[in-house]
Amino acid sequence: MIRACLVGVAVLAHCAHAETLPRFDETLGYTVIGPSGGFGGYDLLVRNGSADFLCESRVGRAETLEGGLEPIGVALVNCVPVVSAETLDAAMAERKASLAAERRAAGIKVDPAPEDVLAATRKTVIETLRERDCQYTWAADADNAPFVQMREARQAAYLAEGGFNVPQRRVLDDAFSRVYEALERDGIVTYDPDTQVEQLVEGCN
Repeated sequence: MIRACLVGVAVLAHCAHAETLPRFDETLGYTVIGPSGGFGGYDLLVRNGSADFLCESRVGRAETLEGGLEPIGVALVNCVPVVSAETLDAAMAERKASLAAERRAAGIKVDPAPEDVLAATRKTVIETLRERDCQYTWAADADNAPFVQMREARQAAYLAEGGFNVPQRRVLDDAFSRVYEALERDGIVTYDPDTQVEQLVEGCN
């Protein structure tokens, strides 16, 4: 049971400040559920508040009048929450996004997540069409190269402005395909195969 719940327990310490993970609250006290079986170096499974935690235990000792030491209580240290794989994935994603934001704030470019590429591409498509009176004709006998190059440059610029490294061209081209599919499905952009006119509907008069 514990092993099933603690998929990736080794990374939990790195996600300790993620809002999606429960935190051990010493003011609530705890109830010992039982031994952990030595899983991951933790020896106790405890309940704290509404969450379960794996903890290491430390026995406190005090010097006796005879000069010896006697145990005076048990302290819990390095407690990590027992969570589902889904909760752990969310915490890891949150931590990754936080680290990326810190690196970008320090002027260090990071690789974009797929959703970052899609967001920059969506902005590119919409803004590019707005600048062309909300439409573009992909005529077979026309030279589309300037439009395509300008659109690709803007896509890369939006990513760079966001503090991201620019991915390979195939990744960017795939993002265009996915964004156009979503925009057409949502009725934001239309494409007429007979006239080969691509038109921005939303936000245009």
